[in-house]
Amino acid sequence: ISAFANSGFDLCGSQGMIVYNKDIYIQLVLIVIMILGSIGIFALEDLKNNKLKNFNKLKLQTKIILVYSIVLLIIPTILLIIFESNMSITNALFMSSSARSTGMSVVNVHDLSNSSKLILTILMFIGGSPASTAGGVRIIVIAIMLSTMIDTLRGRIHTVIFWKKIPDAIVRKAFTVFMLFIIITIIGITGYSYFNKDAELVDIALECVSAITNTGFSAVDSTSITLQTEIILMILMYIGRIG
Repeated sequence: ISAFANSGFDLCGSQGMIVYNKDIYIQLVLIVIMILGSIGIFALEDLKNNKLKNFNKLKLQTKIILVYSIVLLIIPTILLIIFESNMSITNALFMSSSARSTGMSVVNVHDLSNSSKLILTILMFIGGSPASTAGGVRIIVIAIMLSTMIDTLRGRIHTVIFWKKIPDAIVRKAFTVFMLFIIITIIGITGYSYFNKDAELVDIALECVSAITNTGFSAVDSTSITLQTEIILMILMYIGRIG
């Protein structure tokens, strides 16, 4: 339930899911559940009704969710394997799936390289799908923004995804949501770094994005942060939960 709901709670003690670091079966089961949770009920219902027979008959939102979910699973997994020589394929796949909003970890996030932490931060920021249990700015927002930029560079007036025009009102809404998340997160990072001058900026960014996307990853010792920092994180978590 914790995996499907992208909550991240576990009963494994102080080490969390790290105790299952080498258990491929449990990791694969949780990976599937986390992905299904981040896809969302409406997309799953569309897939069920279509029975995976014809991709073109799926709703536009479902197409975007499926394509981007696969991309956001494969590319980060490959990058994590490259950046972390000791990380197995299963561990990398698990972390890529969990970073979308679940927050379960089979490795110690603090020990990862800055490159890997940046990958996890980006995945957390993107999050899952609309009407899913995940947080973040949502896949649809990112898809609309990328498509708008590509179409603009190609000299097109309108945003088109899978041969369908996206209304300008939705495009403006996507950019507004993205920029609001960016601005609020930057404010949080600035405040966090001010009250914790010894912490690394990459760790601070990961912590703040993790809070506003309700993920739960942490690369900072929670006992070392100040009261002001706790308040900042609580505000970010509350804003992220409201959406």
